[in-house]
Amino acid sequence: MKSRNENGAGMSLADVIRLTLRHFPLVLGAFFGFAVVAAAVSLLLPDIYLGEALIAPAENEQNTGIQLGGLEGLAGLAGISLPASADTDQNLAVLRSRDFIWRFIREQDLMPVLFSKEWDASKEQWIAADPDEQPNLWDAYRLFTRKIFQVTKEPNTGLVRVSIEWYDPEVAALWANQIIELLNHYLRSKAIETSTKNLEYLNEELESVEVAGMRLTLYQLIEKEQRTAMVVNTQKEYAFRVLDPAVAPDKKVRPKRALLTLLAGVLGVLLAMVYVVVRYGDRNDAVAGD
Repeated sequence: MKSRNENGAGMSLADVIRLTLRHFPLVLGAFFGFAVVAAAVSLLLPDIYLGEALIAPAENEQNTGIQLGGLEGLAGLAGISLPASADTDQNLAVLRSRDFIWRFIREQDLMPVLFSKEWDASKEQWIAADPDEQPNLWDAYRLFTRKIFQVTKEPNTGLVRVSIEWYDPEVAALWANQIIELLNHYLRSKAIETSTKNLEYLNEELESVEVAGMRLTLYQLIEKEQRTAMVVNTQKEYAFRVLDPAVAPDKKVRPKRALLTLLAGVLGVLLAMVYVVVRYGDRNDAVAGD
């Protein structure tokens, strides 16, 4: 490997190393200088903690215990949506959705917490008087989904990790558990609403249908809906079961101060080497005295 100095003379890697060693105090000073600055800056960065819960798709009677045979097709022809445990990917899509994140932020009153620097706690109002300068739900959604909240599905097991990164370890764990609880409650409420509407529709149809075969089918659908409603109402963990709830972590995940300090020191060495080659290479210091 060769580089060229200003005089056009070729400089090998060995020449660069010899040149660097001749100016070793400068290189060493750069290492410690950059490392000290990085260490000082890292001390100003707040500690970030990770609250993480492990969940699994819930198995309920809607999937395993109730068999309708061909009634699903008849229900579809009648325009009825039979409540069943939604697909895991759809449930996770709800968990990540803007509407659901907004709901969580509103219910937990997180706006003053997420934007604490812009909130006057003593007056319980935003510091900025202009509404256009105040944080809104869109700002909260972007902050929450990009820097705080993460959902990861393990491809081999199908298990899901719900993670919250925050400055307070207790709060990180609390939010992770609360958002799972809210998701189950939200999806269960939607299932109950769907089942209720279906029962109303089926009962109305039963009153107007006189054909014996259709009435029997409607009775079977009504029975299924009633059983489904019973299961949904009694199942707290409707969409996901919590296998391992989040607890307050005892160690931070960021910043990694030792690593930052080391990387800054290495960067200082590299920059010092570049400076030495550019500054002294044209004087043939790399080979002087050989």
